[in-house]
Amino acid sequence: MLLMSTPLFLQASVVTEDRFVTLISTRYDQGIISLNFEPIQGENLRYRVYRSTTPIISRADLEKAAFIIEITAEELPVRDEPESDGRYYYAVTVTEEFPNLVPYLNTTTKPIDYAPIPEVIDTFEILRIDKVDDSNYRMAVRFIPAREELAYNLYRSKLPIDILESAELVASVTGADEQFVITVQENVPLYLAITAINRLGVENKTLIPGRNLTSAPFTLETRKPVITEKKKEEEKKEKRPTPKPSMPAAQTIIDRTLRNSFYRGNYKETLRAFESLLQRNDLTRKERGQVAFYTGQSYYYLGEYKKSIRYFVLSKEIDEYREPADVWIERSLNRLR
Repeated sequence: MLLMSTPLFLQASVVTEDRFVTLISTRYDQGIISLNFEPIQGENLRYRVYRSTTPIISRADLEKAAFIIEITAEELPVRDEPESDGRYYYAVTVTEEFPNLVPYLNTTTKPIDYAPIPEVIDTFEILRIDKVDDSNYRMAVRFIPAREELAYNLYRSKLPIDILESAELVASVTGADEQFVITVQENVPLYLAITAINRLGVENKTLIPGRNLTSAPFTLETRKPVITEKKKEEEKKEKRPTPKPSMPAAQTIIDRTLRNSFYRGNYKETLRAFESLLQRNDLTRKERGQVAFYTGQSYYYLGEYKKSIRYFVLSKEIDEYREPADVWIERSLNRLR
């Protein structure tokens, strides 16, 4: 018999037997939704759990909801990790024979806010170094965000980072920023790590060397000028033939272009230097791969993604650029979609 206090909209969904669980509740913690309820006492029953983005208050709602799992009381609580960020309602029934729905008892009336654990970034790199004073430099660390709406933390330590608690949090940005800017000292080894935080404040503290963690320390080494004494030959006034100017070594041009143009965000100047350099026939395979990789990055930052892909493919001939080139190719393709 239906209770007199039962709302009319529920009379079609509540059957004569009180075959429903009570005290349903949900809780979000560390990227996981935990669902609990009070099972029916004295019976060995199985329970079906459903999830929906809209309230589940009728059999029609139940049919549209996603079936999550069937469990016994001993398997409580239920841990659920939806694929998508959102707000979710839950309902629990006693198998399919008794799909009773009673708000506050076996179906939630308020949605639980959910955000999945954020993904670990694929790679990051040091982009630019500017001198601040005699011993301090400003370093830019660029990364590829998993999603622009996520937040990201940068940690550093003078020792290898095994757990984040042993490192210093030095900067926080959003994925849309795509880079951190910090101040470092010369000749001080640094290990770096980048973590992602979702909109509900859950931080993925997973550390993967080569992706979001440096496997070797970065050390900013500055070269001091070497002063040499030139011999005075005043007594020799005979004219010597002027030697023909020699072409600068390719690696010298590469290093100078990266330092003066690319790391300062002057991508058009980088392209002018590197495209001219690629016409030379004295480049080694490693130099040609390095030039192709940074040419691809320059085109990417200028929004010319098709050209960037072409140069990233060329750079894959060198082993050390194969993996990062794949990452940048995928990112370029995503921009074109």
